[in-house]
Amino acid sequence: MLIKILASFFVLNILPLLPVLAEETENCITNHVREAIELNKDRKRLYRDHHGKKVFRLFKRFILVEKLMIPFTKGDDRRSKPYRESGIPLFCRELSPVSATPSFQVERPRATGDVTIFTSNEIKVLQREIRSSLSRETYPFYPKTRNLIIDKIKELEKFPNQQCLIRHFLEALAATLREIVRYDQEISQTNLASAERLFLKYFKNQITALPFMGYFDRKALPYQLQGIGIFCQDIPPIHY
Repeated sequence: MLIKILASFFVLNILPLLPVLAEETENCITNHVREAIELNKDRKRLYRDHHGKKVFRLFKRFILVEKLMIPFTKGDDRRSKPYRESGIPLFCRELSPVSATPSFQVERPRATGDVTIFTSNEIKVLQREIRSSLSRETYPFYPKTRNLIIDKIKELEKFPNQQCLIRHFLEALAATLREIVRYDQEISQTNLASAERLFLKYFKNQITALPFMGYFDRKALPYQLQGIGIFCQDIPPIHY
């Protein structure tokens, strides 16, 4: 009797969800970006209503960049498909749910302004440091690269109301470096090829995005100094 009850529960409640769960895993990176875009469309209107056209236009440009990411995320999802079909959620596990994004607040604590916002040149230096460190270590273990990134995150965490996009992407890099070790262990128990080349392409794509995030951080600072939480309240926390 118990087995019949459990079987009925599975058929009625779990089985209908399986195609949805498979879709979420199969295209997890693209779905993540699309969910962020949908959230930000609502946020865009809130910024317009409460803070005017200039903030609205800046946020609108950011959504455009998110949309431009879609072809790249589709490529990452497509290349990850064999692993995900084998039950390894490659590059999915470290994604924070968009639903964890803080609620919109009209006023937030002001940025302090007493920290140098990354200039374009400083971001280029940071990119070179990360790439150089990555090249000196062996897949899938990148402890020095991860520590380098975490040190930068710790510096930025001292100023929680500014430079939030750069910090967010660095947190994503650190989370990827943490999870790739676990993914590699899971892959080694299958007949699948190593994901090293796929990881390096995915990781380097994330590094390439840093200058764009730095641009928006610099543009947002004048508003953040006024207590407008643009970008800082529009991204979910990442547990790196």
